[in-house]
Amino acid sequence: MDRLARAGNRIKGRVRQAGAQLRQKSDALLHHSRRAIGHSGRELGVSVGEFIGRDAPAPDLLLIPRDLVTADPSFITELRKGQFGLDGMFVDLGLKEGVDLCVAAETVFEAPFRDERFDRALHGFGWLRDLGASMDVGADHEAQKLTFAWIACCGAVGGVAYEPMVVARRIMAWLANAPAIIVDLEDRKKSHFLFALAQQALVLRRLMEQPSSGVERLVGLCALAMAGLCLSRNEELLDYAIPLLEIELEAQILPDGGHVSRNPDALLAILFDIIPLERCFKGRDRRPPDGLSRAIERMLPMIRFFRMGDSSLARFNGQRGTPTDALATLLGYDSDHRKPPHFAPHSGYCRLQDGPGIVLC
Repeated sequence: MDRLARAGNRIKGRVRQAGAQLRQKSDALLHHSRRAIGHSGRELGVSVGEFIGRDAPAPDLLLIPRDLVTADPSFITELRKGQFGLDGMFVDLGLKEGVDLCVAAETVFEAPFRDERFDRALHGFGWLRDLGASMDVGADHEAQKLTFAWIACCGAVGGVAYEPMVVARRIMAWLANAPAIIVDLEDRKKSHFLFALAQQALVLRRLMEQPSSGVERLVGLCALAMAGLCLSRNEELLDYAIPLLEIELEAQILPDGGHVSRNPDALLAILFDIIPLERCFKGRDRRPPDGLSRAIERMLPMIRFFRMGDSSLARFNGQRGTPTDALATLLGYDSDHRKPPHFAPHSGYCRLQDGPGIVLC
């Protein structure tokens, strides 16, 4: 009997162990299934309308935000030669004599890319500023054609084009370059663009429900707030974004004005977005949120702190090359022109200067 009891207990133990393993596998499968369904809808490739759950009414454009990033007017010249160049990579548009540039360029959105950096820059539409800087009379027409080509072929929420940071960049680029996109358009087509813009804002609102952090989260919230200010009937985006934006700025911008990453590049990226946002509030005769203004006041002196004698920023913790012309534009918004501090205790940096000699450590 004892032997049978021990055997029975062994069998029960194995059954419990097998059951536990089965439950673990089931839980893991359920977790991955939920993640596949809920991960921003990107794996499913659902349409924008299905993803946001409702149609966005076509809004009116109330305000045009200013883009502080310096444009490259040579971009149009490269396009004329059949080269679509972004982030150090070129795509040959395969132009033939007599072929309309816009017709050939539309295929760029559906071409297979190996370099995701190029893809993110393409779908982020920052290159619209380069078209806008051109004196070419056809630049606005090409901006229109390319934007509407994207709307026609990229309506499924999925892939790099619908990463939160990319959607945020696209919204801000469309807002800043809206005059070029809608110039001379009939009302129906103008409404079609503004309808698509409002849809993209609602997509980003949904995407921001997913966990995110750092500069990516700040940029996403900034884009939502900007859309809420610049588009009619989208006040709810502003109400949602501003409290969260203030929380993130308080958490990410240190008391001395540095970023928690200790990367000067992060300060540039954030300031290029939140200064135009602050100006949008003033353009709507509204007082900017205190948390937004306080963050800008702390950050601008810190940019001067990191600035070296050649006007570039010191390269710490991932800082890349500095666009000195854009940096000069940025510092033009520092009305106080305060001297940089000698010590940034929260960021952990010290600045020593004697005449032309500067040491940052």
